Amino acid sequence: MSEKKASKKKTTPKPKAAPKPKGPSKASLTSELNALGIPIPEGALIADLNHRKKHWLPGDGWLVRMYRQHPALKRAGMLPGKMYWLPNSRWAEEMIKTKKLTVIRRMRDPPGKAIALDVPEGWNGSL
Repeated sequence: MSEKKASKKKTTPKPKAAPKPKGPSKASLTSELNALGIPIPEGALIADLNHRKKHWLPGDGWLVRMYRQHPALKRAGMLPGKMYWLPNSRWAEEMIKTKKLTVIRRMRDPPGKAIALDVPEGWNGSL
């Protein structure tokens, strides 16, 4: 009688995939922005919420009208004779410091007739 020896296979554990870096969730970003009093648009993506968290400041936005032409205002897409709502941000403060905009009032949400502008994606802190 011949006995077969069971071959012992060495099983090597499978390498684990590198853990994905976890960013903040949509729910956590929404709760942070709500706590700061920053409005959240319907259907906002995580990138939109991160953009608001990075650039927007707590408080009411600015309802403005163009007073004079300025290159920075043209780049932002502003036209004379129209009302614009700017979020409370350093970008809005820089635009207002040009003294080419007339501040009408501060409001949390843009009124129906005003054109809402957001901080440009590539804004680096200067006009």
